[in-house]
Amino acid sequence: MVIPKRRTDAVKQLDQLGTSLSDLFSDLYKEPPQTTGSPWESVSDAFDQLSSEVKKREDLRKQLTLTQEKINSCRKDLIKTIERLAHDEQERLTVVKMRSRLATVMADKLLKKLK
Repeated sequence: MVIPKRRTDAVKQLDQLGTSLSDLFSDLYKEPPQTTGSPWESVSDAFDQLSSEVKKREDLRKQLTLTQEKINSCRKDLIKTIERLAHDEQERLTVVKMRSRLATVMADKLLKKLK
């Protein structure tokens, strides 16, 4: 049985078309080359950086709170020290005034006796 040339050409064309379609679909189903890693890697890195910065902010807030508490404590200590010193100076002034009055009274008495 002899196959006509037209039919042979048609079979060859169909074979070529089948091969071409097979190559086309195999290209479609191939995974793209993973040279840069996962497409979500940049999202993951950005999320890690964001988390790190948020943690740093929380740590700084805690440190700021502790620093403010130390400032408040130092301020209270300073106020107490100044109040104590003012009280001590007031007592010294009172003692000096009493000595001065006593000295004045004694001087007056001594002058009266001498006259």
